[in-house]
Amino acid sequence: MVLDYGLQPMPDPLQAEGEAGFTLVVSNAGRQAVTCSAIVVSLPVGEAAKDLIAATEGIETHVPPGWNVSQEGGDFTLTPAGGDGAIGPDGLAFIFTAMRVNAQPGTANIVVTEHAAPQSGPAQADSAVYPVGKFPPSFALGELSASRAEVVSPGETTLMWVGSDDPACAYVLEYEPADDGVRVR
Repeated sequence: MVLDYGLQPMPDPLQAEGEAGFTLVVSNAGRQAVTCSAIVVSLPVGEAAKDLIAATEGIETHVPPGWNVSQEGGDFTLTPAGGDGAIGPDGLAFIFTAMRVNAQPGTANIVVTEHAAPQSGPAQADSAVYPVGKFPPSFALGELSASRAEVVSPGETTLMWVGSDDPACAYVLEYEPADDGVRVR
């Protein structure tokens, strides 16, 4: 990929049968402008655990000024209004809202395909996959807190969090007690 992408679901985590959306941010980490003729965001549509949404009707997209969006099924094509858009040091944010997550918990792969080229090179198509988890409707996980934030050895602290009381949910605490790369569960 010539450009850099980040995808943030809303809410995080997504819940099966819930209302959802996400923001796709695009940036150019290079020093030269990148010419981008299109970015295609492909949402998996269907009823299976690997699909994100059961239907595409009603999805709203919000694009930055100077960009357009067209939709065909689960494919959303983002194009610059003036042809090949030059992406320089300023980032772009594309927002997708009013999605209804399907009923199956699982992982859905959102595929982003760019049609872009550095100013000195030919255009190329390249894709990346962004896995998004869909959790059971009853799943919830609150913030982790500690009774004491700093502990001097051999002291102790109590860790607390709130989570779903569901037999399908398992909570595992993993940490590194020493700065030696060895992790403990």
